[in-house]
Parts: sequence; structure tokens; C-alpha cells
Amino acid sequence: EFERPVILFSGGKDSIVMLHLALKAFAPAPVPFTLLHVDTGHNFPEVLDYRDRTVEKHGLRLHVASVQEYIDAGKLRERPDGTRNP
Repeated sequence: EFERPVILFSGGKDSIVMLHLALKAFAPAPVPFTLLHVDTGHNFPEVLDYRDRTVEKHGLRLHVASVQEYIDAGKLRERPDGTRNP
């Protein structure tokens, strides 16, 4: 139904469980989805290391979207009410 579904993967407990379920559901085939990590700039280095090791271990595709890069490119603006929009 969707053109390019992804699995959001922060490296936190919830996304680890989701990835584990996907690995189990598609085994022995590879997971057909790209993992998407939204980099807020507030990640612990250990979590990023775990993310990278997990991606490599399972031969997964990873796309990292940087919030700061979106801000710098003018794709994310702060609205008068203090929220941000694309």
C-alpha cells in the first residue's frame, strides 16, 4: 500500500523489539525495509554504536535523517507558537 515503508530505529528498547520482530517474521529472508534513524543530535554514543553494529550484523539498510541538517537547509521552520513544521 505504501511506496517506501521504513522501520523507525532509534536504538532504544521499543525499536529494538520492533526490529527483532521484523527479523523473526521475515527469516530466513532479509528484512525488506530500510531502517530510518532520526538524528536529533541528542544521542548517546553507545546507542549510535549499538545501532551501527546491529545494522552491520544483520546486513540491514540504514538511512539517517539529521534534524540539524533539515534546519540548516531551511526545510524546518519554527512557527510563532513554538512548534516546527516541514
